Amino acid sequence: MEWPAGLELRPFERERHGRLVQAAIDEAFTNEWGDELRDHETWSQRVFGVEQFDPRLWLVVWDPDEVAAVCLDCPKRLGDRGRIATMAARPRRQRQGLGLALLRGSFGRFAERGETAAALGADSENPAGAARNHESLVLN
Repeated sequence: MEWPAGLELRPFERERHGRLVQAAIDEAFTNEWGDELRDHETWSQRVFGVEQFDPRLWLVVWDPDEVAAVCLDCPKRLGDRGRIATMAARPRRQRQGLGLALLRGSFGRFAERGETAAALGADSENPAGAARNHESLVLN
């Protein structure tokens, strides 16, 4: 995967990066339909408190000391499909190809696990055009 200049993919470490990932997600989804800010403890319990949590399935792109974008794959399969739980890019990093690069990275991981399809939801009225971008990857 290629990233815009100055960005890099790094492994996720829960204790060091949890709050930074949450801040990036909160910023990315501000004013989105159904957006609900949670305190870090509540967010952590919801995200890390599930038995299947696996930090190896999280793609976190850094700019250089803050999270620019994330794609959080879910270890719980839907039959033969992988599932992306959350994908987000900070507003200033949207429309730079990060979403498509993250999706390709996740799809590659799904294929390595033997999953032949993927599930991802997107708000059809997302101002950044997320649904159109996701459809273009699938249809090409």
